[in-house]
Amino acid sequence: MSASPVRRGWPIGLVALVGVVALGIAGVIYGGLNRPHFDVFLLDAGPIEDYRVGELRYFPQARIYVIALDEDPGAKNLRALDALSPHGTRCVIEYDPDDVRGAERNPLHEPGVLKDPCSQAVWYLTGDALTRTSQPLETFHITQPPPEGADGRLIVEVEVIGRPNLAEEEPQR
Repeated sequence: MSASPVRRGWPIGLVALVGVVALGIAGVIYGGLNRPHFDVFLLDAGPIEDYRVGELRYFPQARIYVIALDEDPGAKNLRALDALSPHGTRCVIEYDPDDVRGAERNPLHEPGVLKDPCSQAVWYLTGDALTRTSQPLETFHITQPPPEGADGRLIVEVEVIGRPNLAEEEPQR
């Protein structure tokens, strides 16, 4: 009868378990101490009834464009577009109302495009890519159903995520 060999040291399974638990605890502590900071604010983009189909409005305090795409019965189909370039340049996208390339897919087939002066990328007013990019413009959430303003009219309220409200930062400067 042979005696079983005596095991010395730590079992591999136990060492692995202790290592995984230690890394998990370290990850939770690191995440708790280094919380990400997200700037989020609601932008009052004015009364819905003031928006006309195809009319693009720029809000510099949020760096977004809002456009009415069409007139649905009883409501308007609105879209809020990011005015910062998605190409990492962080350039502000500019509106060119005279560029006829956008007429093919713009609301009411009107001319006009959005251009990135840094990358030369061009988008339709709907935010879809036109030239020099295949990436559409990012969109922001518009509150549905629309809330009422102080005067009782329905307003366009856009939830802007990922950037500070420049209108609130001005007094701090």
